[in-house]
Amino acid sequence: MVYQVLARKWRPKSLSQVQGQQHVTQALRNALKKGWLHHAYLFCGTRGVGKTSLARIFAKCLNCDTGITDSPCGECESCKDIDAGRYIDLIEVDAASRTRVEDTRDLLENVAYSPTRGRFKIYIIDEVHMLSGHSFNALLKTLEEPPEHVKFLFATTEPERIPVTVLSRVLRFDLRPIANEDILTQCQSILDAEQIAYAPQALHYVANQAKGSMRDALSLLEQVLAFCDGNLDSNQVADLLGLTYQERLPQLLKHIANKDLTQCLQWLDEVAQIGVDYAQLIDSLISSLHVISLGHNVDTARDYAQCFGIPEAICEQQWLDALACQRLYQITLDAKKDIPWVPEPKMAIQMLLMRMLTEPATATAPVVAQRPSVAPAEPQPVVSAAPAEPMPPVAPAPVSKAATTTDSSSSTLEKVRRRWAVLVESLDLVGFTAMLARHCTIKEWEKTQLTLALHPQQQAYLSADRLKTLENAINQKIGKKLRLKVDVEAMDNAVTPSQEHAKKREKEQAELREQVEGDQMVKALATAFDAQIGDIEVVEENHDR
Repeated sequence: MVYQVLARKWRPKSLSQVQGQQHVTQALRNALKKGWLHHAYLFCGTRGVGKTSLARIFAKCLNCDTGITDSPCGECESCKDIDAGRYIDLIEVDAASRTRVEDTRDLLENVAYSPTRGRFKIYIIDEVHMLSGHSFNALLKTLEEPPEHVKFLFATTEPERIPVTVLSRVLRFDLRPIANEDILTQCQSILDAEQIAYAPQALHYVANQAKGSMRDALSLLEQVLAFCDGNLDSNQVADLLGLTYQERLPQLLKHIANKDLTQCLQWLDEVAQIGVDYAQLIDSLISSLHVISLGHNVDTARDYAQCFGIPEAICEQQWLDALACQRLYQITLDAKKDIPWVPEPKMAIQMLLMRMLTEPATATAPVVAQRPSVAPAEPQPVVSAAPAEPMPPVAPAPVSKAATTTDSSSSTLEKVRRRWAVLVESLDLVGFTAMLARHCTIKEWEKTQLTLALHPQQQAYLSADRLKTLENAINQKIGKKLRLKVDVEAMDNAVTPSQEHAKKREKEQAELREQVEGDQMVKALATAFDAQIGDIEVVEENHDR
């Protein structure tokens, strides 16, 4: 008998067998029971989540010999032929290989004819976004008002590439990435049915590597079955997937907690010799810190650890306290984007480890949980790497409305206001968020809150999303956690960065006009041609980007 791959052999045959897409299957069930059948459906989602399988199952629901049903029998000739791919009234097209408008016209020529055998003539067009613009135009009229015996079922991984005119004519369903638990359940059911022995941890590795795709999970399962000779051992699966380093993660976290850089780098050299995917290593560190943080707050940390293949030893011993975990989690998350840009990925991991051990703590609590309790030290000033410090190096006392009238508070506030323009220009802001920052001035500054003033005429720039973006940019730049607030009011004697820029521009234009009018060649040309000097403007880059 010809061998059939697991992804095809165990393709779902009914709506009840579809994993992880209950929000779609429930809607289709109700529509079939009520008879509310749309003429065109669009299934969207990433690879391996069940788009084409759902389309074929829906075709069986419509053309089953027992009638339109949400539970096709699977035993009649129509169901068997649809499963086998030989049903004459089910036309399945791969749009990636038939993108031309001529192919679409040929496909639509037979739409007007009644089905030969079934109740409906069904067109399944996979990867429909690959059709050309002319093909979509040729499809529009038929798609909007097809004959009653025709149903269109589309599948795509990129719905944003489909014209809006097509999207408005179809019933769209967005399929979600399949949860690890659903993938794990399906793999267990398949191995039990195939009578194959397996270690539960091995399946956790497979489900985690699938990244929400059932087809990827079954393909990977087939690969590890061949590698393990039909007996899934967790150590062999970890070796195949390059995850053997995960059992050593507790050692690394212990070295990080002890701030032992030598041991951390030695650990990295050891796992590099056995082979490691450095991007996967960062993902494992992120998952480990996530599990440790959960262990400080909830009782479900072990479930998460098992789901992501994290050793249970990490749950058993909490080397790092909650605040240290939060800091290291963010550092590791930021380091992930450096992998594609370094000459050697190992460099990124080494720099990550050094930063983990040298980055100043943002909390007053000790980094190692077992360290004796001591009085918290005064928070140290955050030193920015920018050439010009946008904020004063030492945090001042809280500035309230009553305190702003004193000389000392006023001088500090004025100092901050003068540096506001420097800070705004150093932020990586674009569009209306940049305009919002440039039209604000500092009204009050406390240790935990920065209050800006915005003139009522510029209120259109203010929105919740832009305010949040500006707050995050400021906190990232100055290295502090400030809450940003904007009051819409006019501030007397307050100059915004936009006004400062305008004054600077006027001054430059005046100096340039004086320079041009004093040039001897310009004077000679003006005299010779009886001309006058018009407007003079300083040419610069787009200030608002």
